[in-house]
Amino acid sequence: MFPQIRNDVWVRRFRWPVTMLAAIFLVGVLATHMNVQSIDPVLARQRDFYGVVSVVEQPNRGLRTMLHGQTQHGSEPLQGPLDPNQTMYYQTNSGVAKAWQWIHDNSASPRRVGIIGLGTGSLSLYANPEDHLVYYEVSPAVRSVAEEYFHYLSAHPGLTEIRMGDGRRLLAEEGKNGKEPLLDLLVVDAFSNDSLPMHLLTVEAIELYKKRLSTDGLIAMNITNRNLDLAPVLYKIAQRCQRLPVLIESPLERNQASQNQNGQVERANRSTVRWLLLFPPIASLPKLEGAVPVTVPESLQPWTDDFGSPIHAIRGVKL
Repeated sequence: MFPQIRNDVWVRRFRWPVTMLAAIFLVGVLATHMNVQSIDPVLARQRDFYGVVSVVEQPNRGLRTMLHGQTQHGSEPLQGPLDPNQTMYYQTNSGVAKAWQWIHDNSASPRRVGIIGLGTGSLSLYANPEDHLVYYEVSPAVRSVAEEYFHYLSAHPGLTEIRMGDGRRLLAEEGKNGKEPLLDLLVVDAFSNDSLPMHLLTVEAIELYKKRLSTDGLIAMNITNRNLDLAPVLYKIAQRCQRLPVLIESPLERNQASQNQNGQVERANRSTVRWLLLFPPIASLPKLEGAVPVTVPESLQPWTDDFGSPIHAIRGVKL
């Protein structure tokens, strides 16, 4: 096409310089656009094998926020007391808040609580002073940011431990040595960027959690996800593992922060926080505000270490 133009001596002489200049110009435009988009101050940014962890300050909202990739992992007010209602997934109307209340009402003090997924450490706000907290965290960057830029961990006057590594593996090792006390509550909150840690959501995982729990111990799982409905498959797993499941849904503040691929902090597009509570079979289930029914297809199979697929949980997919 257009052979005369292609063979013109001036076109051939300047073709590559013009192409290079155009590419440089395009990169400059994109870089300028990205800088303009990042209007909220980024106080810190750390990268490790598990992704990029950022700390963003939003003076107009009075919040400091941790972002793991594009997912918010908690906020803290810039002024005033620490408030669980500034923490998004852990507000006082959430399922995990009800789980804490249940163990405080039904287990003896002091309680021992395991939490898979550190985030900002904001779940410490629900602990009584005598409670012993054990966080399991796989990302060194998350731990570094939580300890340096947020105050939730230090706000708990009781004993707090952070054990580094995969939560399931660490719990298995604790069970083998036989020296670790049993847990009254285990919180599983290890999602990042909407990725799915399936090894934490199988029949074998729940059976392991049961072994690390006291007789009346409770499991609380954060299953908030934009694209996946994990409740039906986890109900199947709960039935297999002889646990009593209750799904708690609570409203999500629409102005919570997230971060797009350009680094811009914007509003989250989720509207509901979902927690699945797995009660022991001996429990008398309380009437909990926000509890919703779950429809479980007969053909749905529980996930195991040998069998499981996220396709089973995609919203709108019928099995």
